[in-house]
Amino acid sequence: TIPADASEVTGVLRANRAAPFESVSQTLLQELWSRQQGAILALLAAAALVMTAGGTLLWEHRRLKRAYRRVGMLADASRDAVFSLDPQGGLKLWGQAADRLFGARLTQARGEPFAPHLLAPACRPTWQRLQQTLRAQATAGAELASEVRALDAAGQPFPAELTLKLVEPTPTRHQTAWLAFLRDLRPERNSQLRTRLMA
Repeated sequence: TIPADASEVTGVLRANRAAPFESVSQTLLQELWSRQQGAILALLAAAALVMTAGGTLLWEHRRLKRAYRRVGMLADASRDAVFSLDPQGGLKLWGQAADRLFGARLTQARGEPFAPHLLAPACRPTWQRLQQTLRAQATAGAELASEVRALDAAGQPFPAELTLKLVEPTPTRHQTAWLAFLRDLRPERNSQLRTRLMA
């Protein structure tokens, strides 16, 4: 266990009634220890705190990498176009289905607001309503859905079901706050049309 501060380091050393050296015959080191005990303890404590902080940062970095990997796996496995969004609704990450639907327009839109780039103008008030309602609920995991018209890679509108999920009600600036799911309704509509024509 790494001591948390100078007082813990001091307590450990004094409880053992020994200088932090392997051999008591090291007279010079003992002399240095007796004269500079306070400075040495402070240095040891500082080193311990640096090691603790470094371990914490490494753990946080690995945790964030695992979180991004999970989001990426979810997005790629879904048949829906999945997007992670920042608190302002800016595009952060998306899956393979989104790439197929929206093409190079997504790369150009990274960091930009979701709705103006991917939804038809008439549907943007719907997006705002979903966001406002979920913000008012302030419940992580809450979601709402609505049918909209999205814009494909060529900028042409197509019917889609939009589901917006609130991930973090009080996010930091760059944290993922929303997940958006867009399901292309064209295959379903075409199937319904074929069924009616065959009836």
